[in-house]
Amino acid sequence: MTILAKVLSGSRLYGLDGPSSDWDHKSIHLPSLRDCLLLRAPRNVHVTGDINGVKAESESFALQEFLALASRGEDVAITTLHVGDKDVIETSSAFEELRVNKHRFYTKR
Repeated sequence: MTILAKVLSGSRLYGLDGPSSDWDHKSIHLPSLRDCLLLRAPRNVHVTGDINGVKAESESFALQEFLALASRGEDVAITTLHVGDKDVIETSSAFEELRVNKHRFYTKR
């Protein structure tokens, strides 16, 4: 699995975090060729845990799942495409191309 993007989400993204707030991240990944060929590529991966004593939660969407979410105008995808540069933790040329073309996911039809 290759991570194409990882962005901040949740209360910290919106500046609503407090002392006990956890870290939330959304990611886009490209499943491995092996997993695709064996038909076991996950559509999304959800991981929770602790990082230095602070709770963390991460959700990663396979590229094809992310594109499906974005084409339906789902909030999680649109928000991920619109985060500010300071909230992008990991990026790739593929993710930057999606961000440049994010307007293509908007339609009234």
